[in-house]
Amino acid sequence: MRSKDICEGQYTLYENGDIVKNKTKRKINISRATESTKYARVYIGGKTVVLSRLVYETFSDKKLGNKEKIGFKDGNINNCSYNNLYIMPVRKKTTKLDEKEVIEIKQHYFTDNQKMPYQMIADLYNVSIATISRIINDNYLRKEKVLENDT
Repeated sequence: MRSKDICEGQYTLYENGDIVKNKTKRKINISRATESTKYARVYIGGKTVVLSRLVYETFSDKKLGNKEKIGFKDGNINNCSYNNLYIMPVRKKTTKLDEKEVIEIKQHYFTDNQKMPYQMIADLYNVSIATISRIINDNYLRKEKVLENDT
């Protein structure tokens, strides 16, 4: 497994996303992603960084631009192994969803044995996490219909 020194040699980053502090040889704790935090994060070098971005930029030797973000091939946002990461463009989230898509989103969330994270569903349908939350909580179509009735 490949590794590279980061933060002026204070830490070693491994291809699987593990980070070891060189002075103590101890593995650094990683804050795993949840529905609200979106990405796994780690505190190193005096700041909190997104682990997937750090791994990708370190091992690809490429800085990501503002219009790029990291995608996960297996859909697991906590799997920050370099082989699982790829670049995906950031798109404006302005898509309107029809009733069929709303039903599909609810099925994704409610019928899987392990509930799919909001961020992953939002990326699939090119909408915001807030939109997914409204759909899951049955506020999406109701809000759209109220707006239509007001006009």
